[in-house]
Amino acid sequence: MRLSTVAALMGSASLVSGYLDEPPTTAAASTVSDCSNWHIVTTGETCASVVSSEGIALADFRAYNPVTGTTACNLITGNSYCIERNWGVPAPFPGVTTTSAPAPTSTTSAGNGVSTPTPIQTGMATNCNKFYKVVSGDLAGNGVSTPTPIQTGMVTNCNRFYKVVSGDQCNTIATANNVALANILAWNPAVGSACTSLWLDTYICIGVIGGTTLPPAATSTTSAGNGIATPTPVQPNVATNCNKFHKVVSGNQCGTLAAQYGISLANLYAWNPTVGTACAGLWADYYICVGVIGSIPNTSIRTTTTSAGNGIATPTPILTGMIASCKKFHLVVSGNQCGTLATQYGITMANFYAWNTGVGSSCGSLWAGYYVCVGI
Repeated sequence: MRLSTVAALMGSASLVSGYLDEPPTTAAASTVSDCSNWHIVTTGETCASVVSSEGIALADFRAYNPVTGTTACNLITGNSYCIERNWGVPAPFPGVTTTSAPAPTSTTSAGNGVSTPTPIQTGMATNCNKFYKVVSGDLAGNGVSTPTPIQTGMVTNCNRFYKVVSGDQCNTIATANNVALANILAWNPAVGSACTSLWLDTYICIGVIGGTTLPPAATSTTSAGNGIATPTPVQPNVATNCNKFHKVVSGNQCGTLAAQYGISLANLYAWNPTVGTACAGLWADYYICVGVIGSIPNTSIRTTTTSAGNGIATPTPILTGMIASCKKFHLVVSGNQCGTLATQYGITMANFYAWNTGVGSSCGSLWAGYYVCVGI
């Protein structure tokens, strides 16, 4: 009875607005017609902040709202954007039989002396002599029941699963389940090599058929072949000539670490490529490289003032890509966001991004301890 009521409501909503649920304000262009829940964009919001507050995957948000594109994500303040389709009812799991064949079962001769029942799957071998009739609920694949939703691109031979919760990181999941981090990344390629697409409330693979678990690894030191004792665990692909390490703790940021050790942000990224140029792969409890053989700490990146050539003293360190004609600066602290800074200084988001190209179009590289431009 309840399903019938919901279906009726869905039908009537569709007739009234073209959507399953009436958008509270102007709907973004090209939004999917079966949208059943909306988010009204406020000043300063980005795609990243919307999906974080609503608890949905960025890929889903883009699919529901194609106007957001696949790279830059420009939201219109006051417009409504879709955050749910079809009342949250998932599409049928592809491994479950949901269709029925129209023809009744009978037998025919395949020419090999064996009676072949019908209907049969298209392309079946002609010399088959043993058959099975598929019934509703049968699963295709490896005989393992796979939970949903799962991470896109997961390996098909997975037999152990883990549901991602808030705060999870690839390395902590690997450690907790005694599997190699490399395996987590290989079995779940969609999470990315820097683990930037680990979706909340989605299952990932933590074991495969025939796979084995690892014994818990204790922190120790190894030799990198350069005479330097390397602590473990270290981020994958750390520079082989590293001679100085930092153990990442919760709350660390690439910009503050670079300033702390007197190195450039560019060097930090070069010595720790898995961290990524947006610092999205900085994993707690893992060591990163903060110095290499022959390098000299660059004390010039510590806070001083320099002349930008426009008569204004420019503080340092500044974010890469800051406009040269900047006259007003803000020292970024933990918790700052591009939208709130733009509002605080009475400037548009477009200008903030234009004056500080290094922060990225979604404010993904706003580093604490660095100055940004807030006025020209």
